[in-house]
Amino acid sequence: MLPDAVELICKNDGEIFFKLDEPKYSECFYKMPDFYVECVSIINATDTDDWDISHLSRDQCGQLTGFRECVKSKVDICKAPDLISVYDLFHNTLFRMTPCRNYEEIEQAIQVINYNDLNAI
Repeated sequence: MLPDAVELICKNDGEIFFKLDEPKYSECFYKMPDFYVECVSIINATDTDDWDISHLSRDQCGQLTGFRECVKSKVDICKAPDLISVYDLFHNTLFRMTPCRNYEEIEQAIQVINYNDLNAI
């Protein structure tokens, strides 16, 4: 996570920090906790008592991805789409540390196969 955070901070000479000085970005940044609360309903729709982070199912990983997509849509609406990269620092680290990384690789492989099938037609 630390290398990713450093990369984000250094990207375009720290552009993300300067954007936080812009009213739309700072306002959106401070709304992010509210976005999380709104989007957590995607996860709360299921029984989270049996979620073991080391044994997440494909469905549970899909719910986490749905949560991320919900947050992304919120920051897109408030015209600060780059802010999803801040959330992605945590999301991507979580995915790399859990079985979700395997499901994500499977989904990407399926998409490549489907794309190749379309090209063959």
